[in-house]
Amino acid sequence: MDQQNNSSHVEPANSGVEPKQAKASEAETTALVRVKSPAPYVEYPLSEAVGGISEYGVRGQAATVLLIANVRSLEKDVAAARQEVARLGADNDRLRTDLASSNTNAAVLRERLRAARQLRLARSILNTAGGLVAGISLPALSGQNNGYAVAGSILALLFLGAGWFMPDRRSEDAE
Repeated sequence: MDQQNNSSHVEPANSGVEPKQAKASEAETTALVRVKSPAPYVEYPLSEAVGGISEYGVRGQAATVLLIANVRSLEKDVAAARQEVARLGADNDRLRTDLASSNTNAAVLRERLRAARQLRLARSILNTAGGLVAGISLPALSGQNNGYAVAGSILALLFLGAGWFMPDRRSEDAE
């Protein structure tokens, strides 16, 4: 009746048969280093089984087979991890190459942008100077000093023509 009321702790019935495995000595059980796991042993069934073996020590064929199975599983895991490391190393090399080519492309594009900005600045300066010279010289054409006005108008046309038709470096880059 006591056994039915207290289901959390059940005493084994005395069968009169001595257990075939003797408990390991204290020195044998403490020779193994226990590793604290961040997760319970339920996630690691082989570790749980080995933890149960450590109470009695490695004795008997079943314990040896279990340890061999555990070692084989670990060897498979190590082989899979090595394959993963090799694959990741190849991916890393490919990504390094891609990064180097991307850096080269970015440097070329930065240089082209700088050249385009310089060209735009030069064009805007020539157009502004041409506009100013034309604005001063064109009204002077109707005055008495036509020589300076004509020279100013020609200079304004040169500035404006150079500003508008300055050669672009794109034709050189396309080749």
